[in-house]
This record gives sequence, structure tokens and C-alpha cells, in this order.
Amino acid sequence: MEFQLKRIFPTLEVLETTRSGDAARLAIQCVGKGVDLVIAAGGDGTISQVGGQLVSTPATLGILPCGTGNDLARTLGVGPEIDLALSRLESGVEAVIDVGEWCSDTAEGFFLNVAGSGFDAAVADKINSGIKRLRGTPAYVAAVLSTLRSFRPEPVLIEVDDDKFEATNMLTAIANARCYGGGMKIAPRASVADGLLDIVLVKKVSKVAFLRAFPRVFKGEHLSHPAVTYRQAQKITLTSAGIRPFLIDGELIAARQVTLGIRPQSLKVRV
Repeated sequence: MEFQLKRIFPTLEVLETTRSGDAARLAIQCVGKGVDLVIAAGGDGTISQVGGQLVSTPATLGILPCGTGNDLARTLGVGPEIDLALSRLESGVEAVIDVGEWCSDTAEGFFLNVAGSGFDAAVADKINSGIKRLRGTPAYVAAVLSTLRSFRPEPVLIEVDDDKFEATNMLTAIANARCYGGGMKIAPRASVADGLLDIVLVKKVSKVAFLRAFPRVFKGEHLSHPAVTYRQAQKITLTSAGIRPFLIDGELIAARQVTLGIRPQSLKVRV
């Protein structure tokens, strides 16, 4: 792959990550050097870390989907196949997209794809703990089936723009893009250029009911299910009674409260 990239970009410099946080740190270095195009090779987490450092800068994000899900690449039409991604990088065509932003009790950052709380966070934890030996949709399906056996929904206070309510949901997904979980169209109406977050709430249901409805998410046909609530907003805050895992573009943080918003048209991407 490096050979193919150097054919397209003869002056390419390859920087490798060796530990957590390296992707963001290296992206900051690239911005400081005035690099025009920063190509992130990895999964949604790595691409999010790099892209987050390019927000509101002159640099453009390039994507090589090499991860488990590669869902942002799917939404943008630059993957998940490497050959397609290379052709998009070579095309020189760019788009400017929205970026999600988040802050918790102790940290803050950006997300490009999907954030969430509840079952999807528990599934991500399962994948990160070992199911990554599988790739794409099979990894997520295996994690869903494993997680469902022990998952217990907990109540959360939800504030969406000026509306506030408490709910015990299976999951709360906050999407800038359409897919997560290796092609699951959790927010099929989402656009990375509309200045809005798409919010999908799935109420507590029985395990049997959940499994029956689960296949619909792959076609984006779940929004009509009676247990699903869908809406759009510019801001949402989730508050739990205690510290809970929260999903940010495939990676997990621990927080009691998380507020998410949208920063419109703030990142250039090679498409």
C-alpha cells in the first residue's frame, strides 16, 4: 500500500503510530508543518483522532480504511475497499463536512461519525476486548449476540435542544454520518453537510424483540419500529446517575455527563 501511495504522492512521508494518542499527536505536527493533505490509515477511531486535529485548519483529511468497521469511509463513498479509497485520494476532489463535538466532565473532543451510549457502547467494549480478530459486519454481529446476554439498560436524563426527559433506552445513538458497526445504517437519514445531529433512541425491549428487529438496521429500515424514536438537533446532553461508558467513533470514554453538538462545514476531506 505504501508503494501505491508513493506512486500517487511522490513526496509522501509515512508516520507510524506506536501507542495510544499518537495519531492525534502526529496530525498536530502535520498541521504545524503546513501539510496540505494528511492521510489517516486505520479504522474509524484513528480517522477520527486525525480528523479532529484538522478541524478548522487549511489541511485536508485523506482516508485509507484499514479498520474493523470503516463506516465513515462508507458514508463518504471512499471505502471500505482500499482500491476505491486510493482512487479517491488520487482524484483530488474535496468536500467540506460537518464535525460533531463533545465534552464530558473531564475531557472534550470531536467525532466524525457516530457517538452513543448504552448497548452500542457495550458492544464496542466487547469488540475492543477481543472480537477484533474478526472484521467488518461479522465482528459486530458476534459482539451484539455476546453482549445481549448480560446487558441491562439504565435510566439516563436526555436534553435535546430545549426538551428534557428521562428514559431507559437500549441505546442512544448520536450521528453525524449514517453508519456504524461495519455497515449498520443506524441513522439512514443523516447527512454530513446539514448542520444537524441525527438522534436515534431505542427503548428497552425484550431480548427476543431486539433480535427480531436487529436485521432491519442493516437496511436502515428500523426507524419505523415502535420502539425507535428519531429526531434531529444541534445539541444533546446525556446525564447518568454514575460513570458509564460512552462511545465516540468506535472508542470508549467513561463519563457521567456528555454534551454533544455540531460544528458545520469545518473539515475538508478528499472524496
